[in-house]
Amino acid sequence: SCPAIRAYEPAAVDDQLELATEVYLDSTVEYDPGAGTARVPRVFLWYRGDFGGPRGIRRLLREYGVVPADASPRVRYRSWDWARAAGKFA
Repeated sequence: SCPAIRAYEPAAVDDQLELATEVYLDSTVEYDPGAGTARVPRVFLWYRGDFGGPRGIRRLLREYGVVPADASPRVRYRSWDWARAAGKFA
């Protein structure tokens, strides 16, 4: 449910963050044009003020091509996966 964490290089940090955002949105947002909804990770709900509320979230989704430029879907928030893949850390 959370974006991947990695080390970034100072000289390329802007491009690396841009790519990380793209990959995260592409892999976590579910857009249903028939229902007119975009399901986004719950972290968007927790920090919705930072994104400018649902309107800002829609703007971000359009900017990254996750929804069409003329779409105005209702924003729905996915449940948060609190499970940890402990085997990855053993």
